[in-house]
Amino acid sequence: MHHYRVFGGVFASELAFPELSEIDAGAPDWSLERRAGSPTPGAPSAGWRRCGSSPVEDGVDCVLHCNEAGALRVRYDDTGVFEISPSGGRITWFAPEGADEARARKDVLGRVIALAFQQAGVLTLHGSAVDLGGRAVCFIAPKFHGKSTTAAALVDAGGTLLADDLVVVDDPGGTPRLRPTLDTVHLWPDAARHVGRGASPVDDGADQAKVQVAYRGGDALQGAPLDGIYLLVPTEGPDAAVRRRRLDDTTGAMVLLGQLKVGDLLGAPAVLDLLPEATGLARRVGVHRLEVPRDLSRLPALVDQLGRWHAGPESGRS
Repeated sequence: MHHYRVFGGVFASELAFPELSEIDAGAPDWSLERRAGSPTPGAPSAGWRRCGSSPVEDGVDCVLHCNEAGALRVRYDDTGVFEISPSGGRITWFAPEGADEARARKDVLGRVIALAFQQAGVLTLHGSAVDLGGRAVCFIAPKFHGKSTTAAALVDAGGTLLADDLVVVDDPGGTPRLRPTLDTVHLWPDAARHVGRGASPVDDGADQAKVQVAYRGGDALQGAPLDGIYLLVPTEGPDAAVRRRRLDDTTGAMVLLGQLKVGDLLGAPAVLDLLPEATGLARRVGVHRLEVPRDLSRLPALVDQLGRWHAGPESGRS
């Protein structure tokens, strides 16, 4: 069994994760067990109902089922079935013969671990996040809106990467914090020519259009208190500028629900059940609509403005 320090805890796994930092041992917060075959032939057994589905990439989808006991099963077209216990602490991978382990690792560190957090009542968002001098700033948006590019630009300017793609929002005692996830960012080639100067290219063996880069030497194991959430809105034209506007709590909550990491898998009824939690997060932290020029050469102005907004005691909340 391998043990890794990740997500602010300890992950024990029968499957090796070379992209994670291995430790000698430790009481695990999550464990991954590998089994051969399928939990049931064909469709899920009686007592399991379908929740939702999500595309992974071209030709590959995943489907989530749950049972009355509260367990989850997420079935991928290519890597098999991952069963998640009601508490989220135990993950069982039913691996088909010849399963691609690199793809399985990517599934585990994405939607599967997000579902495990969901089981434990921890919110996960599709976004990127950076620690700016002890304060976490999160960027959410659909694909192609510049989340990773903005995060990498802030790290180039002295910030510490907390998350890319999967943002984990813990809320102990009503004080939202972001947990650290991975130290890698995926950038489009044009963005990689402007940002990621302090990172190293990574070859993860996947045939993908993006460039993956890793940052080393940062210590973000404890995460950071969440100081602001930004919905990125790229703009064009002569009047394009860096502008932010705080959304009202209800609108902010709906934006958060629209950017859940596993919203499609959970299905609409389960997502709506999270509305009170999302509203509370929007009220305490604030969700801003952030207009940014769609111009990579203007990234320094965006970085400078974000630094000024999050420099004072309460500057990120207004």
